[in-house]
Amino acid sequence: MVRYIEGKKISSRYSIDMRIYREYIVELIITLVVLIGETLAIVLNIDRFKIASLYELASNPVKLIVYTAYVLSIVIVPILVMLSFNAAKELVEIYRRFSLKSLSNVNVNWIRRNIWLVPVLTVLSFTSILLGIITNYRYIVLFSLMPLLPLTIVILKPIIEVYNHRRSIDIELKWFLIMLSIVEGIGTNIGFLIEKLKRAPILKSIAKEMIVIDRDSKIYFLSHIDAMLYRARATPNEKLGRIFMGYASKVREGGNVSAWLKTRIDEEILGSEFSMKLYVERMAITISQIALVIYVILPLIMVSTSMVLNIQFAIVIAVLATPFLISITYSIRPKTLDVIPIKYIVQPVIVYIVLSIILYIIIPGYSLLLSWIVGLVVGYRTYRMVKDVEGLDRDSLEILKNVIELRRSGYSIIKALEYIKQNNILDKATLRNLEIVLNRVVQGNSLAEIGAKIQSPSFLFRYVIFILGVIHECGGGDDEVLRSLYESIYRIKIMENNVKKLSLFFEILSIVNVFIMVWIWRTVSPLVMALNTYLLGDIGASSIPILILISLICFKFISSVIKRGLPIFEPRDCIAIAIGAIAVNLI
Repeated sequence: MVRYIEGKKISSRYSIDMRIYREYIVELIITLVVLIGETLAIVLNIDRFKIASLYELASNPVKLIVYTAYVLSIVIVPILVMLSFNAAKELVEIYRRFSLKSLSNVNVNWIRRNIWLVPVLTVLSFTSILLGIITNYRYIVLFSLMPLLPLTIVILKPIIEVYNHRRSIDIELKWFLIMLSIVEGIGTNIGFLIEKLKRAPILKSIAKEMIVIDRDSKIYFLSHIDAMLYRARATPNEKLGRIFMGYASKVREGGNVSAWLKTRIDEEILGSEFSMKLYVERMAITISQIALVIYVILPLIMVSTSMVLNIQFAIVIAVLATPFLISITYSIRPKTLDVIPIKYIVQPVIVYIVLSIILYIIIPGYSLLLSWIVGLVVGYRTYRMVKDVEGLDRDSLEILKNVIELRRSGYSIIKALEYIKQNNILDKATLRNLEIVLNRVVQGNSLAEIGAKIQSPSFLFRYVIFILGVIHECGGGDDEVLRSLYESIYRIKIMENNVKKLSLFFEILSIVNVFIMVWIWRTVSPLVMALNTYLLGDIGASSIPILILISLICFKFISSVIKRGLPIFEPRDCIAIAIGAIAVNLI
């Protein structure tokens, strides 16, 4: 473990030189490149090196050398890499070093189990090599890379955990600053907020940081401020570290902490606005241009040069590019903290893909349309959950605004929430969640803890209830604190809503793309068919309609990711389905 004495770190026997770990990563990358390169060379040239039996190796020294070298490298190298780590012991030390940044638990049994799984998998690796060589099924040889999988996962896992923790803090940071500003505005201290986050971790990554600060303040330091100053140097997120340093310095020197926090909130929101604008520019320029090249220009080239090029190549590229474009759109989109179970997102997509493949064998032209309709039915529950999130977000601001007005009339926060519920000015989903909150308050639960633990998909609703609970437990605060809270949240929601307007651009682009594709076929293909009917005889029956429908589904999912934050099926897809059906019939 690592001990702290007077703000200094004393490393025990578990600390290691991180340069050694970087060397391990470099060695692992080189090993992966060499082994994958060897495997691909064997797979691509298996016709030259295939043998009828193992006895043939005795009479052919070249094949014997090739196979012996490959088997030794693919089997022995992972074991040597594992032994160079001194088995699991040194990896456990690496995990403990990284856990100071990622704040994740170190599962020693999991590490040892995966490390010693490598020798077991080498037997399967050797078997797959022999089967691939003897049976001449080249792709069986790819299974020889299996021992590298657990080894790679174990070595890279601590880095991934640190990265995920840092990224989660980036998402939660502006909400933490607002929370910290409210705590300062109502006259309490950081210790009160830490206790609340320990009991109700509504910001999970920030809560981990605050729990560590609380632990260090009780064991190694004299106060939370001293522990915060040390954690500022240890946290993987530089922005959070600067906030810890600035907050601790302001508290120590007796400065205006509230004014400083408001400045930092403004900076963080401006930074988020810049990220949103950058995302909009990337989507409107880069992604749209790539999509037009794949779904318009490439098919045009294929149709025009069909005597030389096969349009099936354009379909293959479109099929491979569609999930790539959707993934890029989702990965670079600024994330929210709303909770939608992943199974409700994956299930409709899997149904759509599987059904499309099955129906393509029967009715190629309409397979994507019919599977799209089925996916729409299966994904309706997910759509309702997303709509509930939007309604809860909208009503959360309404709740906050009404609480401010009712506080001026002398209502407490709890009484104000009861009054809002009785007036039925909110959506059904919001009323249902608000009723659960008030029922738990009657049962004696803390409003702040209810806000963090209630099973609501909307983060903003849970956050507003949590903050109102914190303010309520500190005497209710004043109107200025609530107004500041409302203004900060309102700015964030306006910023998010501005990004959603970009979805309309891709919806229009999808319709324009369909018209262009239909025009290409009806204008260009007759000229080419007049020159060579044989080469283009089947294109109109299957290829062009499939390209049109693939482009529609791609633009539809991109629009959904931009507007909803998730690739889901929506009732408004019926318009795209109708346009696709008309386009298919026109070809």
